Amino acid sequence: MEYKCILIVLVYLSVLITGQYTIRGVPESYAELGENYRLQCNVTDSPSGLDFRRNNIVVCNMINCESQSIDNRYKCGCINNNNKQLYLNISNINKQDDTTWSCRGNSGGQGSTNVSVYYGPENIRFNPTSDNIDGIEGKSQSVNCLADCKPECNITWSKDGLTTILNNRLSLSTRNQTGSYNCTVKHIVLNKQLTKQLNVQIYYGPDRLTFSPDVTSINIIEDGPDELTFSPDVTSIKIIEDGPDKLTFSPDVTSINIIEGRDQTITCLTDCYECNYKWTGPVTSPTKDL
Repeated sequence: MEYKCILIVLVYLSVLITGQYTIRGVPESYAELGENYRLQCNVTDSPSGLDFRRNNIVVCNMINCESQSIDNRYKCGCINNNNKQLYLNISNINKQDDTTWSCRGNSGGQGSTNVSVYYGPENIRFNPTSDNIDGIEGKSQSVNCLADCKPECNITWSKDGLTTILNNRLSLSTRNQTGSYNCTVKHIVLNKQLTKQLNVQIYYGPDRLTFSPDVTSINIIEDGPDELTFSPDVTSIKIIEDGPDKLTFSPDVTSINIIEGRDQTITCLTDCYECNYKWTGPVTSPTKDL
């Protein structure tokens, strides 16, 4: 009888099963600039060591739920000492934290997520940069209102506190656009807004020359004289000259020859007020036929 010996060799292979890692933000939608934010990592295995990373750079790591961070802005740990639920608290979150975050176990499992950091409005400004704009009628000039926001903010213009202009670009070209404008930038999600004032002056003319009142000629009637007075206060005055200054004859002669039978008149003249004339000789009046 022949016997056969069969050797059975059992080989045990150690298979490392990697768990599933899921990381999410709390809340998931966004983080707000300057506020605190939490990331939560859920795992299906039970790693003895785990770290949280920003852009694949370790910011906080744990061994058996004991944490060690590279910056006091970060703190990590286990939720209720459960090494399947882990967290990373980020204080005073900044714009550089708007990136990819991950949690990774020493078993090789990992999960990642993107964190969006919302902010604004801030740094509101105009382009061109001046707060006072001078323009000339008929020459179009545009002004944009800008601000730093994530996501983009809504921008509206209002003139003199009344008219609302929905377009971001403010186009200026007419005289009735002179006035004060307010640019209002509003973050719809964060419910925050900023306002900045722009002063606009549009120069124009001359277009047409007119008079007020609207005439091309005008007659002016003077009211006066209102009152006529004298100083001294009199209603009549007589001026008496000292004369007579000079005595002349008409015709201007000092002697005259007369032909008998012909009339001849001689008048005695002088500058004098109410003088009396007297001829001596054969005549008795200022005028005498000789």
